[in-house]
Amino acid sequence: MSYTIQKRPQKQKPTIIIVSVAVAVLVLTAAGLLYWHHTARTAKRVPINTGTAISDPNVPHKAPNSGTSPSTGTSGSKDEDSDTPGTDSNTAAPAAPTGQFISNHHPNLSGNPAPNTETSTCTTSPGASCTITFTNGGTVKSLPVQKTNANGTTVWTDWSLQDIGLTQGTWHTRAVATNGSRQASATDVMDLVVNP
Repeated sequence: MSYTIQKRPQKQKPTIIIVSVAVAVLVLTAAGLLYWHHTARTAKRVPINTGTAISDPNVPHKAPNSGTSPSTGTSGSKDEDSDTPGTDSNTAAPAAPTGQFISNHHPNLSGNPAPNTETSTCTTSPGASCTITFTNGGTVKSLPVQKTNANGTTVWTDWSLQDIGLTQGTWHTRAVATNGSRQASATDVMDLVVNP
């Protein structure tokens, strides 16, 4: 009597194919999300120490200014009223401002122990106007409007707290860039705390 051994037919393993396809889809999705996230972050380019960029069409062109004007930085010049809102709607919005909006976040009005002078930098689109505003409650003070140079930077050098009427207290610092009727702004993540 002879016995025949029958081989069982091997089952195809569809799970391997399904898992492979699922892994490929996940990898492609992750790569797409990483590319999108990188592109979005690269477009903003806002350093952590200067704040988060905020596009705000309601920011006034110039904030109230009191006292004497601080010295003009070497890379910019004063611009009083060259941009009239609503006249050039085809002008591109300026880049969100970056830079060291104030050099010392804890100055003293007396100049002792910390100096009462600051240096401020605003970097945005070349040729845009820039100002830096300081707000304490309902009081707003600002540096004079300056145009940025070919590199998109303007500097206010060695201006004193008294030049623009800053008093003791906590001031929120914000840079506002204007290009025609379009504006962008950025808020400093640290407040300016003026001590006696």
